[in-house]
Amino acid sequence: MEATTSHLLDFEPPPIFCNSCLGSTDPEYLTYNLAVSGVLLAIVGMIGLIGNVLVVKTYLHPEQAIHSTSIYLAALGFSDFFLVLTAMFLFVLEAWRHHDYPTLAYMYVIGAPIIFPVAAVFQTSSVYFCVAAAVDCFIIVVLPESVKQLYCTPRQVHLKYFTIVLY
Repeated sequence: MEATTSHLLDFEPPPIFCNSCLGSTDPEYLTYNLAVSGVLLAIVGMIGLIGNVLVVKTYLHPEQAIHSTSIYLAALGFSDFFLVLTAMFLFVLEAWRHHDYPTLAYMYVIGAPIIFPVAAVFQTSSVYFCVAAAVDCFIIVVLPESVKQLYCTPRQVHLKYFTIVLY
């Protein structure tokens, strides 16, 4: 009985280590993850970033910025730009950090706790902008002209935009 107890007391816990650089043990999964998340997602993300810049530029043009719907679409493009940017950090960087890039692993481990909540904010604001644009379209199409002139103005959209951003 005493031998068992002394054996338990001689047990040393395994060393504590950071698993930020460890990857999956399955090489096929690592290759698949790198191809899809590390390369394909990066390409799609870059196209999305360029597209959202063009959307914001188009809808904030002086000819378009007089319409409430255009301002909502520009706000949505702005929010989606940063959503794609945070997604690229979280998914592309995560795919590459397991391939002997300690700097990328360190950047991911340090940045992920900050970027995850920021990404959630942009995702939520994108949903709110879509809902606000849908309400705006409903008012424009269904309700009388007097209601449109009261609620569907660029000034009202700016107030709603800042309310959503601050919320």
